[in-house]
Amino acid sequence: MDEKNTFEKIDENYEGEKQEKVLILHGFSNKQTHEFIRHYKAHKDLPKVIFASTTSTSENMKVKELIKELVKEHSEIKSKS
Repeated sequence: MDEKNTFEKIDENYEGEKQEKVLILHGFSNKQTHEFIRHYKAHKDLPKVIFASTTSTSENMKVKELIKELVKEHSEIKSKS
């Protein structure tokens, strides 16, 4: 399966709804995180993602629940701007 097909497969959940892409960083310093995000955003050909860093709370969550929470928070932030 090529990369494009992989992204198309990830984009659909079991109900066929489009999902957000989430990139979760773990073990990076604040400086490294900001630098990574800056470099990532500089590459306009990369997909748009929701960036997140792990926290003591998120480390104990199931990935599916964490992603749901991140998408919800992202939607709330976008609706306020």
